[in-house]
Amino acid sequence: MMQIFARESSVKLPSSKAVARHEQFGRSPKGYLVCASCQNIFFKKRWWHPASVSNRSFELFVKGFDVGLCPACKMEAAGLFEGEIIVDKLPIEYEEELVNLIHTYARRTRAKDPQHRLIGLFKEKDRYRITLTENQMAAKLAKKIAHVFGHADLILSHSREPYEVERAYVRFGEQDDKGYR
Repeated sequence: MMQIFARESSVKLPSSKAVARHEQFGRSPKGYLVCASCQNIFFKKRWWHPASVSNRSFELFVKGFDVGLCPACKMEAAGLFEGEIIVDKLPIEYEEELVNLIHTYARRTRAKDPQHRLIGLFKEKDRYRITLTENQMAAKLAKKIAHVFGHADLILSHSREPYEVERAYVRFGEQDDKGYR
């Protein structure tokens, strides 16, 4: 019989004890936690809006809880973000519509998941800078802006670990008398 298992293999497999897991915001808290800033509630291994917690669950929750900050509030306090969008050379007549689109999109995504948030919307000369807590949210919003306003170039870039920041650059074309070139 052949001795194929008699010698060591050159293939290195990770040991089951040392399997590294990537956790986005560190280890999840044990038990119940209330965010001191936004009042969101952590239980059943996820964050919930206070209004979405049923009365029965809330009665169990009141018995013992800790107060801390949720990951989104920690990011906001530290000035960190996972998504950034730069909107450049937007025509003046579309500025109000852009701001409304951004706030509406942020409100809808936060209603689905309280950790998906708009951190900041800054106007710098002829450009807008938008920072968000989620990188996928930034990519989707940038695509939405380019689609809604049209005539825009969209460039998406994703940085490598450990940062994992999605950057989107939306640049509108130059205008002439009849519209865009």
